[in-house]
Amino acid sequence: MRLNAPHSILSVWKIFDRFPMETLTKAWYYDKAGTKKQRDVSLMKEHRAQYGIAGNCFDLAIWLLHEFKEAGIQAYPVGHDLTTLLHMQQWWRWMKKAAAFYVIWATNGCSPY
Repeated sequence: MRLNAPHSILSVWKIFDRFPMETLTKAWYYDKAGTKKQRDVSLMKEHRAQYGIAGNCFDLAIWLLHEFKEAGIQAYPVGHDLTTLLHMQQWWRWMKKAAAFYVIWATNGCSPY
């Protein structure tokens, strides 16, 4: 079975194809940041243009959500609606099932492209 993401999602996703995910930027920015350690998207874009860097998984997730919003695509971070320990436990059980499904799906040659 092959699942294809819609063009609207892929066009945003492909913006990040050549972005390196790394943690050096976080360490470099940590000393410069003062009290606010998380960069906003405009600063990430500046750093990308100036130095060719992108950031770690949190930076890229924030940036991806921003780009989806700009494109009019409704997207949320995983766990955005988890408000109680019970919700988190239910989410964790679901994630273990989803991970097992993904492994089966990926090993059968399926791709989001």
